[in-house]
Amino acid sequence: VLLQVEVLLWVEVLLQVEVLLWAEVLLRVEVLLWVEVLLQVEVLLWAEVLLRVEVLLWVEVLLWVEVLLQVEVLLWVEVLLQVEVLLWAEVLLQVEVLLQVEHGAQDAAEGPGRQTLP
Repeated sequence: VLLQVEVLLWVEVLLQVEVLLWAEVLLRVEVLLWVEVLLQVEVLLWAEVLLRVEVLLWVEVLLWVEVLLQVEVLLWVEVLLQVEVLLWAEVLLQVEVLLQVEHGAQDAAEGPGRQTLP
């Protein structure tokens, strides 16, 4: 009877040890699963951050393109204004030349004593 009790006690101890070992294994598995979940969450968060950074970079590129286009438009406007100024200057010079020629013709018609020096 004592041997049976001792065997039963040993069996109970072994069962408790086995239960503890299984509990430890399950806890480790649970910890590993949580670590895996946390790593996946971290990866997703990093992916979201990288996507936002990429979006911000694209927005910055688009803003720079818009600025460059506006600068190009302004440069073209400036060029066109300068061309217009040059055309007006040319017209004014031609008018001045015509006026001088006309004035010279009038002086010549009035006689040699009336000519003025240029």
